[in-house]
Amino acid sequence: MNFMSPYKSKSIVEFWRCWHITLSRFLKDYLYVPLGGNKKGKAKRYRNLMVTMLLGGLWHGADWTFVVWGGLHGIYLVINHFWRWIVKKWKITWVQGESLFFKWVYLLITFFSVTFAWIFFRANNFHDAKLIIINLFENYNVNFTSHDRRWLLIIAFLLIVSWFFPNTQQILSNFEPILETGRIIENKILKWFPNVLWAVVLSIMAIVVVINLGHNTAFIYFDF
Repeated sequence: MNFMSPYKSKSIVEFWRCWHITLSRFLKDYLYVPLGGNKKGKAKRYRNLMVTMLLGGLWHGADWTFVVWGGLHGIYLVINHFWRWIVKKWKITWVQGESLFFKWVYLLITFFSVTFAWIFFRANNFHDAKLIIINLFENYNVNFTSHDRRWLLIIAFLLIVSWFFPNTQQILSNFEPILETGRIIENKILKWFPNVLWAVVLSIMAIVVVINLGHNTAFIYFDF
């Protein structure tokens, strides 16, 4: 419920409306708005965004890698709002993302910006982050091992799920799974109904879950 298909977002602004929604509300209501929000001009608005996201980074842990992660998202948000202002002021309607081409351009820009920032979020320190970035942009090896190919297939499958499949709220939209049903975008694919097909699918999922109960994976937010 706390995540509304954030990787389908076509801007960083939209991403933060869909990613960890309760945290986004907390940062907005208790940091961004008290700082002045967008009420005191563009310069102070951008300052407030940066302060909010830097403190949002620190919320995850007292480490400079989290500060950099929050700072990157602050910069992204400033650029996003500035771009929207330019488009509106100069009436550049043809880049507003109405066409399929621009929708995918904005989605990919958002996705790669977010995943680049995750490097600092997940790295133990700046040295590890630096090594990952160097390997991304300099030491690219086209001789994939079978292990590499397996992970590429897994990543490709997860991207298909993230970008094209409905989320749980959409699957259960007939039954108002969350209070704010206005946030749910209609999606007729894979919608849940009480029938034999869904009974079989859920039974298979339940069996898989039971088989994997021995694998202990801590919920990531226990760290924060």
